[in-house]
Amino acid sequence: MNEIEKENEREPQGVYRLLLGFLALLILYAFLKHAFIDPWTLHYEGGDFTIYYVAAERIADGDSPYPIGEIEDYEGEGASPIWGEYPYPPMLARLLVPLTGFSIFTAKRIYISIALVVFFALLWILYRMYKPLLKTSDFLPVWASLFGWGPFIYSIRLGQCELLAMPFLALSWIFLLMGERRQSRKASLEILAGVAMGFAAMVRLTPVLMIPVFLVTFRWRIALSFIVGSFLALLVSGPISSWEFFTQVLPTMSDVSEMRHCPSFHVLILRALDTVATWTGHPEGFGIDRPASILGTGIFYALVLGILFWRRLRFSTLDLFVIACFLPPLLAGKNPHHYTLALFPIIVGSVLVVREGLSEEAAIYRLRMILWVLVLLPALNYWAPANNLIDAIAAKGPISRTPLFILGNLVAFGLVVHLLDQKRFIHREKLETGPLQA
Repeated sequence: MNEIEKENEREPQGVYRLLLGFLALLILYAFLKHAFIDPWTLHYEGGDFTIYYVAAERIADGDSPYPIGEIEDYEGEGASPIWGEYPYPPMLARLLVPLTGFSIFTAKRIYISIALVVFFALLWILYRMYKPLLKTSDFLPVWASLFGWGPFIYSIRLGQCELLAMPFLALSWIFLLMGERRQSRKASLEILAGVAMGFAAMVRLTPVLMIPVFLVTFRWRIALSFIVGSFLALLVSGPISSWEFFTQVLPTMSDVSEMRHCPSFHVLILRALDTVATWTGHPEGFGIDRPASILGTGIFYALVLGILFWRRLRFSTLDLFVIACFLPPLLAGKNPHHYTLALFPIIVGSVLVVREGLSEEAAIYRLRMILWVLVLLPALNYWAPANNLIDAIAAKGPISRTPLFILGNLVAFGLVVHLLDQKRFIHREKLETGPLQA
């Protein structure tokens, strides 16, 4: 029996079960209601699934998934001519072609079911790998994060494309954890992890923002295999459709009017500019929205990469992967459900915060745990108490719900980086003596 298992035996199982039951009542019920009962009984398609389905039908008929003629004839600016069509890499539609033989609602049910079965199966593998290395109480925040994270529930309800990207990222996590344990196979496992990330990026384009994290920290295998995986995904998706996406579809996706409604970092800059403009008697704005938001986001991104470069020896490759998963939604999230990709760092952060919060040291740890809960509240929007509280704050306070959501995730990101810098999720000595080391 290893040290962790001995600690598990000494834990107050009665208290743990009471907390688990409380969690089930407050969070698991909301997850089951909003993610499963409602979508299966309300009989709606909703979200972007209709867009995916129509694009898959085009491929099944031998056509391009993109309305190229409409794009070429459009003379305006922005993504409006295709926003209601299919502004995604072709791999997503290609994967859904087998479902076009069913009605759209049946296809959506099958899509969600398969995606979740694969995702939870991979999470079960991760659970089995971590179980001997973590205390029983460490898993309480894991379940709370998994079943309470609003963007994840939103993606399930509407059948968003994140449900296809997440299994690839979960597979990357498994490969990286195996590489940490089996040093003799670390190189090949990191290559597989990078390829899986590349496939995730060609389902949902924004994960390409993870590549610089591995470049600046000199994780060359991950970065190069990420790029190779992306090219393989494009080849599998169809070279012609992939070329159309990058040369004719992607360049049209820039609409300043949409930017103010996107829950990503640049919105904080735009809202600040709007406030200053109103105070100074320029309600029409200063006319620098686009360059200011791009510059500000670029500076933030560069600062993050600079910190990771400076502290690169403090982080394992697995730590960097967890951190990198937060960057796509923070930098380029257009809707709250895009923060589904942040589920992995939220899980890790929750474990670290609670673990420190229950330590015997000063109250600073408990204050950190309270801060963590507060910053996550805007993203726990399917849990009624949290949703009502955020609505009340947004209605009476000086800041609306979208900036609260962004600020909460921004602080959570900072805490994840800080906690991983101070104390790794799993110490190397535990990995090296783990039961799967052989």
